Amino acid sequence: MTEWEKIVPKVNESAEFLEIASDFGDPLELFREALHDAYD
Repeated sequence: MTEWEKIVPKVNESAEFLEIASDFGDPLELFREALHDAYD
């Protein structure tokens, strides 16, 4: 096994959510986009 195969990325879910949520002006827009993406 090579060195790069041992690397496991770690994600801070709450920080990622807050970063994505900050891209939307209206909090409901975040949910609308999520529903739209789920439908696609």
